Amino acid sequence: MTKPDHIMLDENEMIKRDFKDLIKQPEFRRFIWWLLEQTAPLMPEFSNDAMIQSYRSGKSDLGKQVMSLLLANHPEKYKQMGDERKSILKAREEANKDERDNRIN
Repeated sequence: MTKPDHIMLDENEMIKRDFKDLIKQPEFRRFIWWLLEQTAPLMPEFSNDAMIQSYRSGKSDLGKQVMSLLLANHPEKYKQMGDERKSILKAREEANKDERDNRIN
């Protein structure tokens, strides 16, 4: 009897395989984009306050791990996620504009 993949694979390979399946789902891509926005992996961590800098560094480290996993294995999905985010923001902006216009009229 063969053992399931999640038992036979090492942790990194299992995560890569799971990520490959999950990144196909728009809901997961939206979550990952949100996570990257929250963790700010590309923003400077420096602060004159050591506690603030430590906090920023911890948040950023998680974001860097997620971004590294994404870009190393599915770089095309990063652009797709950015395009999807822009579409959502544009649709929200148009909906808000329509709502404002309706209130004026």
